[in-house]
Amino acid sequence: MKVLFCCNADSIVGFGHLRRCLILAEEVRSRRNQVSFEGDFAPAARELITRSNFKIMKKGHTES
Repeated sequence: MKVLFCCNADSIVGFGHLRRCLILAEEVRSRRNQVSFEGDFAPAARELITRSNFKIMKKGHTES
């Protein structure tokens, strides 16, 4: 199964939502699912996501 987490993380909205999504994404991936992220991310947030080995999709992607 493919799972997409959509959230934002920057200096205005903070990183709390992203951190909670990362915890859930780890669990979803451990169950052999493909996990990606989409949203507006500050550079530090992008680093957190990629360091956790998740793919970041472009907004409005068309992958099914």
